[in-house]
Amino acid sequence: MLLLNNMPDFQLEEQDKIKKDIDHKYRGHINEIILFRLRLIVFIGIFLHLIFVGLDMAAYPSYADTFFKIRIYDGLLAIIVLLASCSPKMKPQSVWLTNIGASIFIVGMCAMVFISDASSSRYYEGANLVFLATSIINPFYITHLAGCFLVWIAFYDLVMIYGHQTHFNILNFIFANYFMGLTALGVVLITKFFKNEHYNAFVRQERLKINEETLAALYCQADKLSKIDTLTATNNRRHFSDMLNKKIQGAEAAKTAFYLVIFDVDHFKELNDTFGHTLGDKALVNVVGAVKKNIRASDFVGRFGGDEFVICLDHPDKEGVLTKLSKIRNDVKGLDLVYNGKPVPVSVSIGAAKFMPGTGMTEEKLMELADFELFNVKNTTRGEISINQ
Repeated sequence: MLLLNNMPDFQLEEQDKIKKDIDHKYRGHINEIILFRLRLIVFIGIFLHLIFVGLDMAAYPSYADTFFKIRIYDGLLAIIVLLASCSPKMKPQSVWLTNIGASIFIVGMCAMVFISDASSSRYYEGANLVFLATSIINPFYITHLAGCFLVWIAFYDLVMIYGHQTHFNILNFIFANYFMGLTALGVVLITKFFKNEHYNAFVRQERLKINEETLAALYCQADKLSKIDTLTATNNRRHFSDMLNKKIQGAEAAKTAFYLVIFDVDHFKELNDTFGHTLGDKALVNVVGAVKKNIRASDFVGRFGGDEFVICLDHPDKEGVLTKLSKIRNDVKGLDLVYNGKPVPVSVSIGAAKFMPGTGMTEEKLMELADFELFNVKNTTRGEISINQ
């Protein structure tokens, strides 16, 4: 309790939301259990109800035909309840369906008690079977269960008191109430314990699932963050290197060529020193945006550090690569960067190298070739493109 009191409000709200979600899932879960058991127990109940016709003939031969009709009507009504339980719309009403199904059998037995010797009848034993069956179907909603037991016992008592009899058998009446009451009390206490244990186990299981899902989500998020440069939302150096290695392996197997491009922002240090890091960061983000707009889904880009970026272009020919890189260069020149109302020019220098399968070219060699082309551009005419093949 002390820990809960010390928790921030948002954590308390989150815990409350989790508890409500678990309770909602639990109600749906137990409703499914109740409907499944109801369908099973109704079949068994109808079968036993009809089997007891033999007892009717032995105990009350003069009423046996009437009792048989009552049992048939009970069975038909129980089948209607069974059919209703098959409807998905009745899932939230599973407890009431159980109560109705049990009440059908209770009323049938009370009718037989009323017709026969009432207070001397021993049909309360059948009522106890209904109590037990109801508790098996619904050991979860204890209030419903206890309420139904009280109503059924009271109704049974009224029938015993006002039924057709030559005299009132007070001893049998007391014993019947003692037997039914003891059964009802025992069933309620046992089901209450079962319900608490079942609920606690369900909560533990659901919280374990939530923890596992949370850990999985955190792992995915951490895995994603470990691969992405947070400023530009591109692949970081390590992940780009992994992707490039896989690309090289795939190109070797498929005997296809591709181009590796390295570029950086011209005079980026001066831009940072003159206009501030905020504008410098904005320039990098906009430059990457211009790159992403001009590459295909099979291409990928990464940040190697500072203002240096790399692109893997899935193009086999130099002309296509040059056209694409020219478009990127021109889009970068056209970026609308403004500082204190004045435009800030941005340009990039680009070097590219072609990967040729079957030549034994490694990632390091390919990077070296592309970096050499970039070096040539930066030491001759910045803002241009140089491709080695």
